[in-house]
Amino acid sequence: MANPDNYTVQNRMLRELHKERLARIESHSKKAFVKYGDEGLWLKELKGKALGSGDKFATMLGSHGRYEELDHFFQSCVNGVELGCGVGVAGLMLAKMKPELRMTLTDLPECIPLAKENVDYNNLNDRVAVVPYSWGAPVDQFQANPPDLILATDVLYHHHLFDSFLCSLEAFAALRQDKSIKVAIAYQPRTGDDRNFVQNVLLPRLDNVSTVGV
Repeated sequence: MANPDNYTVQNRMLRELHKERLARIESHSKKAFVKYGDEGLWLKELKGKALGSGDKFATMLGSHGRYEELDHFFQSCVNGVELGCGVGVAGLMLAKMKPELRMTLTDLPECIPLAKENVDYNNLNDRVAVVPYSWGAPVDQFQANPPDLILATDVLYHHHLFDSFLCSLEAFAALRQDKSIKVAIAYQPRTGDDRNFVQNVLLPRLDNVSTVGV
């Protein structure tokens, strides 16, 4: 489990990992409509944007009738939290496609303004909130309305943060009376470390695991 004394180090590492995303953002760029399957989102223009797991996940959500497993998985969810939302693509697309779902997008403080802007662009302020949260930190702010879903895309890319990520999953599950929570992760293998974490640490902690490929 993550040691609270390591929050400062872990947060600094996470900030460094987010610099790549933030460096691509033009501070005065215009919004653009980005297609994801049959749907799309209005997003602040990104320069040199790579197609990551979050974008692929959004495309799957927006492809009507092609991924019934996803529709079934999210069918009963009413209150979700996204960990490491970045610009907000995955959480926003999920909220757009599931009108009954409320989402809280979370990330480091420097990522919050852009994510909020994208929420505004898509007129989802009534169902999508954006708040700062660092993995491994206490989840007291979510206690009044515990989520029944955790969403995470493009987050399993640094082995030093795996314990903190897992700690957050367990903390959110502990908020619920039945001590269980749905977890949706869009993941693209990069290194042996992340493969080992997923196969030997993360998946054994989850029940009723199913995978959906692009």
